[in-house]
Formats: sequence, structure tokens, C-alpha cells
Amino acid sequence: MLTCVALLRHLGLWTTERPRLHVALGSSSVHDLRPGEVGHWRTWPGQGRRSASQDGIGAAILHVMTCAREDDAIATIDSALNSGLLPAEELPSLRAIAPIGKQLLLDRVDGRSQSGLETKTRVSTRRLRVQVRSQVAIPRVGRVDTVVGEHLVLESDGHRYHSSLEQFHEDRRRDLELAAQGYLCLRLDNHQIMHDWPGTEAVIVSLIRRREHLWTPAQRRRHDLS
Repeated sequence: MLTCVALLRHLGLWTTERPRLHVALGSSSVHDLRPGEVGHWRTWPGQGRRSASQDGIGAAILHVMTCAREDDAIATIDSALNSGLLPAEELPSLRAIAPIGKQLLLDRVDGRSQSGLETKTRVSTRRLRVQVRSQVAIPRVGRVDTVVGEHLVLESDGHRYHSSLEQFHEDRRRDLELAAQGYLCLRLDNHQIMHDWPGTEAVIVSLIRRREHLWTPAQRRRHDLS
């Protein structure tokens, strides 16, 4: 029975790509795993199946929490919440049966996140102990992925969603409007987030150290901020 990241990826949720097949077996199963399979023998009280071949969403999420790296698990749960596949109202019941060492992971999820890249950026940036806000509405711009401090905007651009000419022009329009309002915007691609985060983080840290994530006194007066 398909479960964990294999099931959630099959259902269209964001997961870190892994070629292995994750199967739910049950505590009493004597099933021999085939090459490339990952077995999950643990069962979760009250978590049923979607079908004879698919584990329940709650059970798959709990398996992800115990199987994947924390940042990857958070990104997948964000995706499940954002898609509506996992209602936010079910989080308390999942927390109640999750392993004690994994329960706090659910405090870090945010269903407003619209991509795994956005989640990865949010979670990683919050480790810098600075204010981080998600899906912030800015006049004449719309919602931006992440705002660090007061005006450092981080946009997480996956190629799949930003490759059309129309979207390219819209992104440039938004960038100009952000600049006009005094925001500093960094557009981060998949490689910078997933494969070169230390280099990306070094730039963000340098901006924070120079206090470029905060409004200057003149900017605060312009935006009528106290």
C-alpha cells in the first residue's frame, strides 16, 4: 500500500524527489521488500486508508514526519495544507499521536506557503532569528512570498511557475513597483534554495548585518510608520 512521500508525490504534493517506493506494511506484515522499496511497519490510531492501494493522508503525513528530514517534512505538510488535502483542523489530532520528538514540527507549518521552495526559504531564514512573514500583501504588487524584517522581500521562483513570457513580464512589473516603494527584492531560484543555500544565506545575512532589511528613518516617515 502506497504511503509516505511516494503517496503524497503521487497525489501532486511537493516532496523532495526520491526514487524509492514507500509502502505501508503494518506491524504484523512479513512482506519482503523489493529493491528500491522503503517499508513502514508502524500504524497510527484512527488513521484509515484512502483505498486498498493507498494509505490515508494523515497516516502518510505521520510517516513523512518520521522518515524525511524536518525541512522536507514541513514543506510537504505545507503543500498538503495549501492544497486542501489536509484540513488544518486535523493538525491537533495528528499532533496527539505523533512521536513526542516530532510534535513540535507541526508548529512550524504554514498552509499559506504556495511551494516547497517558499517553505524552504521561510524555514531556513527563520533560523537567523529575525522576523519573517509569509504571503504578505503589498499595495499595487499583490502578495509576496516572504518578507524578512520590514522590507527585504524574498521571492522563490521555481521555473515551472515563472517560465511563461506573461509571468516574466508580471514579475518584472512587481519588482519595479517594489523598488518604487523602497523594498529590496531578491529572486531566488531552485538551485539557490535547494542546492546552494549556504551561499544564498550568506548574502541574506550580510544584508541583515547592514540593517538593509529595516526601513531607514526617511523611509519610515515616507510610509507613515511610527
